[in-house]
Amino acid sequence: MAFTLRRRALLPLAALALPALPRSPLGQAPLILRAAHTNAVGEVQDEGLKVMDRRLREITGGRAGLQIFANGQLGNELPMIEGVALGTIDLAVPSHAALANFVREFQLFDMPFLV
Repeated sequence: MAFTLRRRALLPLAALALPALPRSPLGQAPLILRAAHTNAVGEVQDEGLKVMDRRLREITGGRAGLQIFANGQLGNELPMIEGVALGTIDLAVPSHAALANFVREFQLFDMPFLV
């Protein structure tokens, strides 16, 4: 009986959550995220993003993927991080030195001879 009461208590919450669930109407365009890095095509960061793109497409059945911009096509590291903050770029693969300009704790990794 306790289980039934809990289930009944969750029904209103589930009803409130229904509008927040993603919908997939017929003909909806796939979600393509813009991913940027400053390294050459074929380097580790590029290959990692390609693997991420393949897995994302597998998991979502092709409904989501990555558009990869290599060689700093969307700017060098600082403008890429700013683009992520502004929402013009969805993913960026910067160095920790560039992130240290925005997240103070990353400065720890720039100290010599600690790692």
